Amino acid sequence: SIGASTAVFAGLGILVAEGTIATQSSEISKTRRWLPLISGCVLFAWTGTGGTRTDVLAHLAGFCVGMATGVAIWKLPDHGRRWITEHQLACGLFAIGLVITSWTLAIA
Repeated sequence: SIGASTAVFAGLGILVAEGTIATQSSEISKTRRWLPLISGCVLFAWTGTGGTRTDVLAHLAGFCVGMATGVAIWKLPDHGRRWITEHQLACGLFAIGLVITSWTLAIA
């Protein structure tokens, strides 16, 4: 079930979590605070549940894991977030290697 679409919904989940947490200020109205979460859920429902052969559970799992990852990244101290930003190339190569390894094991 782990494929490109699941990864896309994980990315959407990360963006939703970061956007929702970043807007949790008392200066912003309640509607505006929850707008990233509502928008992300609507986008998930609109694009992640259509079609008869769509793996909705995999899309939902990717979205939820992405949101959990976004919250975890946000809770890192500033030096942890800076480390992630500075090492995005290494993280991207690791992710590509993980996908290649997974598919190699699945096909073998």
